[in-house]
Amino acid sequence: MDFPGRLSVTLLLLGYLGWLFYKEWRSGVFAATGEGPESAAVSVPVTFDSFLHNQQLRKKLLRSFCSRGPKVSRLLRSSNFSRLRVNERHELVYCSVPDVGPANWEQVLKMLNEVPGQVEKMVNESVPLRAPLQDLSQYDTTTIGRLLASYTKIIFIRDPFWRLLSTYRRHDDAAGSFEAFVRRVMGQGLKPTASWKPLVQLCHPCLVRYDYIVAHGLLGQEVRHLLHRIGVPEGVELPEFQDSEESPPSRWLTEQRFNQLSTQLVGELLQFYRNDFAAFNFTSASTLT
Repeated sequence: MDFPGRLSVTLLLLGYLGWLFYKEWRSGVFAATGEGPESAAVSVPVTFDSFLHNQQLRKKLLRSFCSRGPKVSRLLRSSNFSRLRVNERHELVYCSVPDVGPANWEQVLKMLNEVPGQVEKMVNESVPLRAPLQDLSQYDTTTIGRLLASYTKIIFIRDPFWRLLSTYRRHDDAAGSFEAFVRRVMGQGLKPTASWKPLVQLCHPCLVRYDYIVAHGLLGQEVRHLLHRIGVPEGVELPEFQDSEESPPSRWLTEQRFNQLSTQLVGELLQFYRNDFAAFNFTSASTLT
């Protein structure tokens, strides 16, 4: 490797190490104040007690956001629940959004159907073993109200910038550059999809009072505690959760990609996702402003 090449590699490494030092310092500050679901994702183990504590903080923040926003009609309309899935056998309702966590979660539910013994005590035996998942919107409004009142409700959350980048990666060959992709999304040049629409619009957290708010980047740890909370014994082996891309090197490279966007485009993204940032206190917004 020639001198300019070695210099470029050295500068890149120094930039990453400086970013990592900053993030470690910053994560300690956020962990102390309980801010942001990502602050613990820097490899801090999530104990059962800290999981319950984080749930209280997230729900408190969400209630505060909802209390400050426009009054939400409590009238149940089926159209509001097209992203909510119902698992009658385990009496669960969860919001299904691409690249956030439900694909892993559905693997877990499928696996639980195959676990004998104690797990069978936590299921509704009147529901067939192979009962398919259903959209909540397919039920009549009376049943929707009953399920929302009695079933355990779960929302999976992820930083909207990470969701957007994940969508881009899945369409990398056809999307062109990342900047061009973002411009088409912001300019409505692409049809709005669940892959990048704000979670607040998809999951309606001010209408549905979720019992658990599970953060991407901590799926493996938080889902295990969640299952324990709803009665699954600790010895059950879970599948591998695909959220390892939020490792420090990957996070740094992702932030560099967003930092290459124009200030105006980043501002448009922050405005578009403003309610997600306010409702769930994601931290990427503060690193780009």
